Amino acid sequence: MNGYWTCSGRYVGVCQNGYLVSYNGHIIGKFYGHEIYNADGKYIGEILKEKRLVKNRNKSIQRRPMFSRGICGTITTKYCDIGSLPLVGNFEDFDY
Repeated sequence: MNGYWTCSGRYVGVCQNGYLVSYNGHIIGKFYGHEIYNADGKYIGEILKEKRLVKNRNKSIQRRPMFSRGICGTITTKYCDIGSLPLVGNFEDFDY
């Protein structure tokens, strides 16, 4: 499973069957390529580099099909937070 962190270094979760899932099994969003959308279909972020998640301010109005809130992921180990990376341009730290 691929682990993901925010640019500030906070652990977010893993990819399970195309969904971003927190360590406690909560579905945060669904991957569409490198972009992530919540259950309402709203853009919430994307993968940057080194498995870091960010939000592009220019994409905040993008939408995808909604998905069921009843989906649950598998509970996994919570990884440690890691060092931060600088943000540039229209990017802000991933916050869900």
